[in-house]
Amino acid sequence: MKQRFIKYICLSILGEMAISFYILADTFFIAQGIGDKGLTALNLAIPVFNFIYGIGLMLGIGSGIRLSILKIDHKHDEINQVFDHTVLLGLVIGALFMITGVLYSPSLARMLGANDAVLQDTVIYLRTIMIFTPAFIFNNALNALVRNDNNPALATTAMIVASLMNVILDYVFIFLCHMGMFGAVFATCLAPLIGLSILSLHFIKKKNTFHPVHLCFQFSMIKRIIKLGFPSMLIEISSGLVVLLFNTLILKITGNIGVAAYGVVCNIWLVCIAIFNGLANGMQPLTSESYGSHDTKNLIMLRRMTLTISLLISFIIYLTVFTNASMITSLFNKTNNPTLYKLAIEGFKIMFIGLFFAGVNIVLTTYFTSIESAKIASTLILLRGVVLIVPASIILSQLGMKGIWASLPLSEIMTTCVGLTYLKLKRAID
Repeated sequence: MKQRFIKYICLSILGEMAISFYILADTFFIAQGIGDKGLTALNLAIPVFNFIYGIGLMLGIGSGIRLSILKIDHKHDEINQVFDHTVLLGLVIGALFMITGVLYSPSLARMLGANDAVLQDTVIYLRTIMIFTPAFIFNNALNALVRNDNNPALATTAMIVASLMNVILDYVFIFLCHMGMFGAVFATCLAPLIGLSILSLHFIKKKNTFHPVHLCFQFSMIKRIIKLGFPSMLIEISSGLVVLLFNTLILKITGNIGVAAYGVVCNIWLVCIAIFNGLANGMQPLTSESYGSHDTKNLIMLRRMTLTISLLISFIIYLTVFTNASMITSLFNKTNNPTLYKLAIEGFKIMFIGLFFAGVNIVLTTYFTSIESAKIASTLILLRGVVLIVPASIILSQLGMKGIWASLPLSEIMTTCVGLTYLKLKRAID
């Protein structure tokens, strides 16, 4: 089990980091090729990307957990129905996003805080991302299914290759073809199509246990998939809401340049969070498998190992970011704006304290989801994503940018206390 655990988490971390580089690559190339206004537009549009990405995770994780549990009982017909219902949901939701993107992108950009200086770039990014919603949803969903179907290597390969192609296409479209913001977002949108083409190879493998069959529509199955995957979607949606809230508060304090600085800090934060997501998602199939077979010993071992590794990773990341904050900021500050430089360095040193607790919270959330305790998982996500962070950021924003940066670690610390309490109570009941 330990060897499988190491294999799954390593591959999953690589894959999740690859996905996080979609936006990070955009951030870097937009900073270099477009400048501060481009960074601001990108950060204003990120909440919508989080929402789309979260829906794909909801469908993938929800159906993946069902797949892992059903495989133990050899219920192959039901596994195929899970896959078909996932495809149906993805098509319906994807179509709704496409229509919204085509018709309402300017209004949505205004709602997200775009002013006249950045409106055009924000609309371009939003409209293009939303038109390609089905690609993002199916890429995330199929990736989770393939990982749960004992093929983590292919899932990771798809994410890494897609991410590398995104970086290459960003450079080509922005610097060689001079396509501006559209070039950046178009490169990001082509990446999941590349990932899907690689993931489709799973269907020709003998060890594949799910296939398209005649759909026998069951509302109960859709409800089960959404229930199990909802905590994963909440993580992404809450992340997007935090970005939206911070953008709104920062615009009032320091204006567009403050949002650009937050964009730099936020995108590095998201890469680090991707490591914890990878760690937790690597644990998930094995945890669901152990839960389905009532293997309490392995459940405890997986939980302890994952939490220990998350704390070790947090220490390494914080030490690295703290000592290199100046260099990291310079990579995204082509115009050498002193305000952006000062704010971003301050943000790295304060906000990243929250990593120690964010890692624990992500692991606990995924653990509870994997053992079908979705209510507990959803509670933790709502605490760190809405209930605690919203009042903390609003109150602490009275202290300026330092208060904004400090609000995230504070909410993560309080969520960790609640999560560990839930874990203790869960063990006592079991």
